[in-house]
Amino acid sequence: MVIEAAQLVGLEVAGEQGKKLGSVETLVFNGQTTRLAGFGVNRPGLLTKTVGLPFEETLLLGPDKITVNSEAALGQSTKTLDELFKKYGRVIGVTAKTESGRRIGKIADVFIEAETGLIVRFYLRNALKEQIIPRQFLVALTPQQVVFKDVVDQPIFDQVATLEVAPTEKSLALSNE
Repeated sequence: MVIEAAQLVGLEVAGEQGKKLGSVETLVFNGQTTRLAGFGVNRPGLLTKTVGLPFEETLLLGPDKITVNSEAALGQSTKTLDELFKKYGRVIGVTAKTESGRRIGKIADVFIEAETGLIVRFYLRNALKEQIIPRQFLVALTPQQVVFKDVVDQPIFDQVATLEVAPTEKSLALSNE
C-alpha cells in the first residue's frame, strides 16, 4: 500500500491493544536511503512531550492510525532521528530544483510505501502546474532543497518517466509476491 506522507501528520499512535500513546507531529526522512526513518510523536500528559518513534518499531502504518508493538517503542533515544532531521530536513514544503539549479516548485507531498517506508514518488506544485516525479529521478535531499535530474523539467518527461518507472514498479510487485 502506498500512503501520502502529509496524511501521517496528526495521526494517532496506538499500541497493539488500541491504547492511544500519542500523535504524529513530524516526519523524519533518511535522504541517503530515500526512506521514512521515523516520527516525532507528541505524548499527552501534564506537559506535552515529543519523543522519537523509529519506523522499524511500527507494526502498521494505516490511513487512520499508526500501530506500534508496545509503549516501549516510543521514547527511545531520539539522537539518530534528530541527526537525520538536521541533515535532510522536513522534505515536504521544501523547494524542488533541477541539477542545473532551475526551480521547479515545492514538494507538496511524498508517497511512501507503507510496509518499507520507501519514498516512491514526489508530488510537486508550483503556480503553473502540478507534477509527480518518481524517486528514480532524485539526485539529492537537503534541508533547503530537493534536487532532481534535469530531465524532469523537459516537455518529454512524462514519456521518459513511464519508460523508466514501469520496469521498476513491475519488479517491486514481483519481489513482493
